[in-house]
Amino acid sequence: MGSTANKQGRVIGENLCGGQSIFRGVLTSAVVRVMEQNVGKTGITAREAQELGMDYVSVVAVGLDKPHYMPEAEYITIKLLANPATRKVLGIQAVGKGDVAKRLDVAAAVLTLGGTIDDLSPST
Repeated sequence: MGSTANKQGRVIGENLCGGQSIFRGVLTSAVVRVMEQNVGKTGITAREAQELGMDYVSVVAVGLDKPHYMPEAEYITIKLLANPATRKVLGIQAVGKGDVAKRLDVAAAVLTLGGTIDDLSPST
């Protein structure tokens, strides 16, 4: 919450000095370690989407966090939520022994920019 307050303070300061800054909000991102697993999320979950009455689709994928030939590669499971009409990414959750934070960082950038699932595709 301190980083959110810091961002809001910067916007207030700029505007008090005649600026036109806008606080665009923050994502609900978090990463924690539980036993030997890394667990994290950014954006909204399926439960939150249901509570908000949002239309969404989700997909779960399992893969390595690094190329398979790297000895420290570990599996992670990712759940992605998107709006089926607009294809906009709504949220991502990840769990596994691997580095989930890197995947969540990319997802947070896509969410912040209003990106779609097409922006996550390697073929675009």
